[in-house]
Formats: sequence, C-alpha cells, structure tokens
Amino acid sequence: MNIQGNSRHPAKIFFPPCKDSYVAEYSAGKNYGGSSHLFCNRFQGPGDIYRSLIQFDFSCLGGNYIPPGSDIVSAKLLLHLIRNETREATTLSAYMIKQHWHEYTVNWNKQPLYTNTPADTITIQPGYLGLILLDVTALARGWYDGSFINLGLVLKGPEDRDGILGFYSRDHEDSTLWPRLAVEYHAA
Repeated sequence: MNIQGNSRHPAKIFFPPCKDSYVAEYSAGKNYGGSSHLFCNRFQGPGDIYRSLIQFDFSCLGGNYIPPGSDIVSAKLLLHLIRNETREATTLSAYMIKQHWHEYTVNWNKQPLYTNTPADTITIQPGYLGLILLDVTALARGWYDGSFINLGLVLKGPEDRDGILGFYSRDHEDSTLWPRLAVEYHAA
C-alpha cells in the first residue's frame, strides 16, 4: 500500500516480509520457516531459547517502493503479539543481521550473526496482547542509501528467564496480521 504525501505530510508505505522464521535452541537443527508464528525469549528453562528472524525487501516488487532520492522520516516494525507468557515486564529488541540466511534452512545451529547493539528495545508488560512497534529508522535509512546491507533483523528478548512471546508470521492465513515495516518518507 503506497499513500502519496505532500510537502507537509510524509508519504507512508508498508512492506510485508519477504522472509521470516524463528530458531529454537531446544530443537537446534530444526527449521521453522513455514510456521505461521514467530517466537522470542526463553520458554521453559535453560536450553530453551527462541529468536525470530525477519527481512523486508525495499525493491520495487509490484510497484511497492520508496522513490529514489527520498528522505526517510521514520521506519517502524509492526508486530501482532498474540502470546505473552511473561510474569514481569520484559524487553524485546531488534538487531541488524550481518550474514545471509535462508528462510527454509536457518536453524539454531546455523543462525546468522547480528550486531551487538540493538536498533531498538521496547518493554512489554505481562498479559499485554496487541500491536507492538519497534523503531528501526536508522537501519531503514542505511538499507535505503546502501550504507548497510539489508539482511534483516533478529528479534530477541531476555534469555535468562522464562517468558515466551509469540507473533504472527508471514505464513499466517490472515495477511492483515503479518509483520509490517511502516516507512514514512518525503519524496525528492
């Protein structure tokens, strides 16, 4: 969906994921690229950590693109939180992935490297379900201008205590609940 803006208001565009998956420490060799859900955090004790990987394509597939020379004002990762087993406030962080990965072969043993510093971290309260937003504006600007290679994001939370978080993936039957990258920009 591409909504044109004027000089006062930025245009807004939504990118669906081009791929997503999660990795699970307990099932270290198993791939979850076709799952309708994504998971993060630790589930039931040490050795049971989950991380999610997601990538968005900025190319002009189907005319869904940011025009050349545009100025990105903001970029937010939108996720629909549908499972929250945290007992206390917990964090969720998005990190830039630094290696290529394949949606249908990635697993815990073959997960890509990612940056040490998160692009953004949010706090999620126990029992909260609904839309969450992570600000990835700096990464989106870098992907757009070519200063970063767009290999996606890894989502992870505290891995030292139980409290699994679950989201819909791009394989969920209702595409309105898929993760989205919402980008606002001023066209050149």
